Amino acid sequence: QHGFVDAYRCLYPTRIQYTWWTYRMNARQRGIGWRLDFYMLSGCLVERVNDVIIHDEVKGSDHCPVSLIIEDA
Repeated sequence: QHGFVDAYRCLYPTRIQYTWWTYRMNARQRGIGWRLDFYMLSGCLVERVNDVIIHDEVKGSDHCPVSLIIEDA
């Protein structure tokens, strides 16, 4: 409604990857999670996105880091 877009979904429209897992029932080990962490960008900025990387191999929290790689102006 405000013109923001999900940068990850623009690059990877069908990829399934998660950024959060509950500690209950071994959800992470079972591959049951949610993508709760987003980079929401304006349309003009999303054109400069090179990649959005979900670091799901990083453990130590119920969330994992997400990196935004953006082209220098």
